[in-house]
Amino acid sequence: MQSSSKTLFGVLLLGLGIFLSCDKIDSLVLENTTIGLNTDPFADPDIPNQFEKDSRTPGGEEYALTFLGITVSYPNGMVNRSSILNNTQDNVQIKHNSWETAIERLKDLEPEVSIELALTFNSENNSIDVTSTTYPLVELEGKYNLVLSLVENNVVGPQKDSRKEPSEILDYVHQHVFRGNLNSTWGTPIIEGVVIAGEPVKLAATDFII
Repeated sequence: MQSSSKTLFGVLLLGLGIFLSCDKIDSLVLENTTIGLNTDPFADPDIPNQFEKDSRTPGGEEYALTFLGITVSYPNGMVNRSSILNNTQDNVQIKHNSWETAIERLKDLEPEVSIELALTFNSENNSIDVTSTTYPLVELEGKYNLVLSLVENNVVGPQKDSRKEPSEILDYVHQHVFRGNLNSTWGTPIIEGVVIAGEPVKLAATDFII
């Protein structure tokens, strides 16, 4: 269950090699960072038809249920969990054909937080250790959790696309695939109370098997 704390996301991006992506904020633009969730029922493996790859994750299922609901149609998503295009504050769902509009409205807002991520790869057990440093850019007050998420690019696997002929593409190259969280679905508390601008807050997550 989502906590009452505000939630910040630090995102590690796996591509052809391992490198760090961006950071940033709660309720503002996640600069250059996209997270793609594979969730029920659309991501259920279909082994007889060669769709055996299973990219579902417990965290992804919980995010989809919390923010998008059970009966939602896809493609669907959020832009920084903002309700900017909706009539109610709690409704953060945005259809794929409106994502660009939402981004245009949000992209010039000043961030409140910057997050730096330092990574160490352990070749012996194929795991990573991550240290995050969160820098408030303004004075913050309240409870803030930090979620450290792993996203992977260039994942080759089957995909159905009704716009194509044939519609079943067995060697589709998937981008921004959510692989899991290094700490937990709703993160680790890093701020409680008041923190002044520029005061660094560190968090470490170790031995995450990739």
